[in-house]
Amino acid sequence: MTDVDIVGGVYREVCAFPAWDQIFGSGGRSAAALSGEHIDHVRLHTMVPSHLIETVEANLGVYGVDLVIREGPAFFEFEYLHPLATPSIRSNVGRSYDRGRLDVSGDTVICFGMMEADASVSAETCIYDPQSPNNPKRFSETESQTERLAIVCNQSELSIMAGDFDDKHAVQFLREESADVLVVKRGMQGVTVFTPEDEGHVSAFDCESSFLIGSGDVFTSAFGLAWGCRRKGPMEAAEYASKAVSNYCATRLLPILSHEGMEEHDWQPVRPMKGKAYLAGPFREIYQRYLINESRRYLRDAGLGVFSPVHDIGRGPAEKVVAKDLKAIHDCDLVFAVLNGSSPGTLFEVGYAVALGKPVYCLAENMRAQDIKLPYGAGCKIYDDLPTAIFKAATRA
Repeated sequence: MTDVDIVGGVYREVCAFPAWDQIFGSGGRSAAALSGEHIDHVRLHTMVPSHLIETVEANLGVYGVDLVIREGPAFFEFEYLHPLATPSIRSNVGRSYDRGRLDVSGDTVICFGMMEADASVSAETCIYDPQSPNNPKRFSETESQTERLAIVCNQSELSIMAGDFDDKHAVQFLREESADVLVVKRGMQGVTVFTPEDEGHVSAFDCESSFLIGSGDVFTSAFGLAWGCRRKGPMEAAEYASKAVSNYCATRLLPILSHEGMEEHDWQPVRPMKGKAYLAGPFREIYQRYLINESRRYLRDAGLGVFSPVHDIGRGPAEKVVAKDLKAIHDCDLVFAVLNGSSPGTLFEVGYAVALGKPVYCLAENMRAQDIKLPYGAGCKIYDDLPTAIFKAATRA
């Protein structure tokens, strides 16, 4: 019989594009991810206000999770404009509330950092994810004890906890925390796995769409299942977790696939490409400029250089800007086009890039089929959500 105790928050998550309104949070999503046939008993230890306990039980009860709820004052809502955006966070108690404490014991414990409480764990095996963009706690600061420890974090969390996110600081952090494994998530770059003896890399895997809300929770849960419960090696566990994330991002479905289910898929590793993107799109209205700014930011975050006419040339008459625009398309490795708004200028840029043989990736939200017929027929890659378009452009998938 295999039991897993999960410690983590349960929060409401709301996204505008695509539409999403669910009660999960790291703890709730992890419990749902490992439910079903993966584990005999999944226990979720969390803290919820008394008036929301029945709602949480109804939402997570369908997964067969045993809920161990302690009443607390605070409940948080995360509101996203899109899955790449930094969420706005609201609570029913404002900024002032008393943090609770959860003390949990178990054979295998997956522990997430929480906004409303501090957790202390006593376990034979612990998978720890600090889950905090601003103030991640080291495992050694939680008054926890374990015989086997895996720490899963992203680059920014490692940078805060260890002083930087490079490999040298990662190895030193692993030793200081007396951890058996440190897994550092690097987005499209995959993950780096550190042990006291070695380090290795596991790629991210291609997916048809990129719904990223909760993807880190899924990774930690899948790694915990493979390394903590199934006693797989850290590299094998990280590869299983990376594939689980790819499937979740494409489908939003939980529980995660079993090891056997993973083997039925043709997983294609992705390799983020270097190069420069020409950013085409209308920018004469505030919502248009906002989308151009967002696209530029996330293309850069994905490792691409970006030429944006409005940023790099500015407004002006045709004789001032057109020649520079066309030269920039010549010089770039790909074109990322925002087709929203049916801008004639953008469609011209797309056609010019196609004539030059440049790969073209298009964002087309709520567009009629006849309005994107020419780009589609010319072989442009067209997507209806920003995260997927960015992902595909950055990986040339």
